[in-house]
Amino acid sequence: MVVYEIRIALAGTDPLVWRRIRVPADARLSLVHYAIQVAMGWYNSHLHEFVGKDGARYGMAEDGNAYGGVLDERRYQLTALLAERGDSCQYVYDFGDDWVHELVLESVVELSDDEFPVCCLDGSGACPPEDCGGVPGYAELLECHLSTDNYG
Repeated sequence: MVVYEIRIALAGTDPLVWRRIRVPADARLSLVHYAIQVAMGWYNSHLHEFVGKDGARYGMAEDGNAYGGVLDERRYQLTALLAERGDSCQYVYDFGDDWVHELVLESVVELSDDEFPVCCLDGSGACPPEDCGGVPGYAELLECHLSTDNYG
């Protein structure tokens, strides 16, 4: 089975929050969404979308129909967004907090039959809590945490 190893970086975080995941190259974008949710520690409580380099948007759609120009992610494979090493796209989660993730295809790997095709391989940084106010709110939480560490 051919799998993609993808680096996911949460834009604007300092220190950078990132993960490296493995998913089948032919995975539907809906599966990739769930893999990102688990790897990043999100709870799938908000809307999301993938945005390709060409500006095409893929997300949830009712009855398989496009809405507002957003294509149904269940009908498209990851290869629609990433095909060659170095290709990138965005994944946006929670349109209120606006968590923008950059996905970069790092490598294409052939797995043996006994290897699991979906997993988190590496990463760094704690995922921000849901509904904390986006990058500015997360930065404030980190600042509060760091300042309280000085008292303990």
